[in-house]
Amino acid sequence: MKLEETLFRIRPEYIGNDCIQTMIGYCNHFRLYGNGSLLYHGKLTKNQPYVNAYLTDSRASQFPYSSIPEHIEREFGEKYRFTNQIYDYEKPYLSVIGGKIFQETAYQYKDGALLHVRPLITYQVLDWYSDMIDNDLEKIELDSPEAASCKIVFSSPEDLVTYLNTGVKEGESPYTFVHCINLKNNQEGCDIPTRQALMNQEREELMKRLRSSMGKEVFPTKGMQEELLNAILEIKKLSQKEILRNYMMVKGTQDGNLELSTLQIFYRDPEQYIVWQLPIPIEKEDIEKIYQEVSRVKHFKSPRILPKDNPNIPEGQIELERQKVKQLRKEKRNKI
Repeated sequence: MKLEETLFRIRPEYIGNDCIQTMIGYCNHFRLYGNGSLLYHGKLTKNQPYVNAYLTDSRASQFPYSSIPEHIEREFGEKYRFTNQIYDYEKPYLSVIGGKIFQETAYQYKDGALLHVRPLITYQVLDWYSDMIDNDLEKIELDSPEAASCKIVFSSPEDLVTYLNTGVKEGESPYTFVHCINLKNNQEGCDIPTRQALMNQEREELMKRLRSSMGKEVFPTKGMQEELLNAILEIKKLSQKEILRNYMMVKGTQDGNLELSTLQIFYRDPEQYIVWQLPIPIEKEDIEKIYQEVSRVKHFKSPRILPKDNPNIPEGQIELERQKVKQLRKEKRNKI
């Protein structure tokens, strides 16, 4: 088992009949997907407003701190926002946080509950994968027939944008949502440049190289520089240019499942947008096997909600929730 995989033992007061409650801490950006939809998005952006499914889940009232759905804690001088979330048993959830995507699944286990957290892909791995495809795109296309299933070609930026919004090349989309996310900064959405915009960008890059390497002594006039650039661009023809990397595509299905894949886009003349996607499997795993392989089971820390870090939360409310924890623990012990 990979070292990053972790099992957490859920405290009794956060265990329900069909679900658990967990508190997830993040520093800058956090997304949570589950049951075929986006459940949480805490960073306000133009493309994606605040989302928190916990606020409308009636099951939250059975758990401690349901009246404090979010709070702030400090660790090593860094400020973290914690959000309460509810996980159904044996359903996979995807959390996007800190340049990583994790699969998180809650299980009933003996007389308690466990949460299995497994990393699916990190920003660093995705960057390495993008470099590999970028360097060997033509070789991969020639030598690997299996790669055909990972490659989709579009003849216009409009068709490509439609695909990025719907998840299908043509016809009615079977997905409830399609999100293209930059894993490096957790921003959603991407701009697809036209061929002319790419040519202009290429021209600017070539001009910088021309001026730095040859200087005005060789091509003293702007007209001579432009003439040389036109000749180079005519030969180059944008044979292969990467225009998008470090992206993931998350899709929700009508039956409440999730699909995940890497996303990398190239432009190549004549007028081809090449999308490379690598599916990342989201698999249900056997909790007995997981439990046997993991070396240590961790406990979730109890929240430390300090008034100085949370001036918007009344101290009396914090104390009421602490008393609720004690009461629930007592009730759980009496049932055993």
